[in-house]
Amino acid sequence: MEFYPTEEYLWHPTDSSKNTLVRRCFGIEAFSAYMETRMDGFTHLTNSAALTFPTFTPTREVFEPQVRAAWTHLRHLIPQIAARGVQFPEPGGGFGLKYNLPASLMGVDEWASETVFFSDDVNTLYERHVELKDNCLWFPGDNHYVAEVHVSPMTTGWNISLVISHNSIDGRNAMSLLDLLVEALVGVIDKTKGSIDTLKWGTEITRLVPPAALIKMIVEKGSIVDLAPPTIPPAGSAPPPGVIPWMYPPLETGKKGDITRLTKLSKEATAKLHQLTNEHGRTVTQVITALSALAHIEAFLNIAGRKGNERFKLVSEAYEASNVYLVAFNFVNHRHKLPGGYHDFKSATGAPLCAIDGMPIMAPAKNIKALVKVDTNKKIGVCQVDEGLFWKAVEDIASGWKGADLSLDAWYQREIEKEIGAKFFDPSMFGIPAIIMSSIGDTDRLGLFKHVHPSSGNKTLIVEDIITGIRLRAPPPMNLLYQYDGQLQCHWMTGGEYNTAEEMELVTDIFEARLSEILRITDAAKTIVA
Repeated sequence: MEFYPTEEYLWHPTDSSKNTLVRRCFGIEAFSAYMETRMDGFTHLTNSAALTFPTFTPTREVFEPQVRAAWTHLRHLIPQIAARGVQFPEPGGGFGLKYNLPASLMGVDEWASETVFFSDDVNTLYERHVELKDNCLWFPGDNHYVAEVHVSPMTTGWNISLVISHNSIDGRNAMSLLDLLVEALVGVIDKTKGSIDTLKWGTEITRLVPPAALIKMIVEKGSIVDLAPPTIPPAGSAPPPGVIPWMYPPLETGKKGDITRLTKLSKEATAKLHQLTNEHGRTVTQVITALSALAHIEAFLNIAGRKGNERFKLVSEAYEASNVYLVAFNFVNHRHKLPGGYHDFKSATGAPLCAIDGMPIMAPAKNIKALVKVDTNKKIGVCQVDEGLFWKAVEDIASGWKGADLSLDAWYQREIEKEIGAKFFDPSMFGIPAIIMSSIGDTDRLGLFKHVHPSSGNKTLIVEDIITGIRLRAPPPMNLLYQYDGQLQCHWMTGGEYNTAEEMELVTDIFEARLSEILRITDAAKTIVA
């Protein structure tokens, strides 16, 4: 493959206007742009928070201009939130970002009016989040702004959501954006934030950031040197000889839409889970991945059995023949490693909004298969409650991480591979019986929302709860986990085109049962359904 000219990956004026800057998407930005376009918006991202007000809850007439002002302050700090996603014409093709320099505050007001939306419908946080996640959509080439703010009332305050083109902003950074938006909102309400009239427009472009995986090269060498094909095996290449993942074709339901369920652990259960993982030298993500794998296998064997002998035979024999368990995608965020100040949104350089790395994990299946066995007579999967075997399975899952080089140089190589393959993305690559795992992390440890945490004592506003999720239009179930205010939340989702609400309910029921039986964390998980 011939790469695009290297200067096109950096922000530069268009031929027609010095007031319009563009750059090409690179790596996972480009890969995800093709994926969203060809899979009905698959991965379009929504992050939401429930806001309460200890002193008084503002009316819409008061709150709407405050939100617009906070959003404007955030644009000045992180101008890429006001970029538009574009698709370049053939023969070059590809996707990019376009930023228009505002000539005055009036131009900024026009952007705010196109990206801040208020509704008068009263919803719970989860109801509003799921509604936006499934129905608020645009595509990366639509010349649409990459981020929107949606606000609606709840009985105790306001819901606020960021809806985002995921190819240009990753999940953890989107949560950081929501944190910074709330921080700005507190300043606007308290009048400790300066007036938006004082912001100097044009100076913000110094914080328009190049593609994240190219930053190390730019900092060390002063520019993007010639790009070259990867020197490591592609992450999406065929399994090595002798490696047999569990594979069978998906079935379609004839329906459409997201299927979601939110499993929320109590504070006591979350604390116990952390204690157990520390005792065994593992992470919460590794343990939840192992539990998710057991629930996924048992549930989908049972689902196959309900569909008849032929389907069960196909699915169970493929499982019996496998020797690895595949996690289709596992994600790592690299922003905190970036040199030159690019790790910090408040630095002079700014920080990239998409700094994520995605790769599959293939875990040895021996211990997993010892835990979940096939009952051919009853046509079901049966999970053995064996704590010793379970921790061996967790070790197998962890071995998948150990096999991945997470250095910035290795990340760059994987991004080169994604850049090469982006145009050739085929939706069938997700037509597999695997799970997708993603961890935003513990917001307390990440330092997010600490100024408006329920325990902060903030008199202006409190973030009572948060939710994050993507638009899913693929067969794999996904478990997206994050922790807020001492409670671990596992947001399960899948494509309604391939799975039903009843089938996803079976997955989460089994997940919670194994959490109770294997780890003895009982009466501690609550499933929320919109």
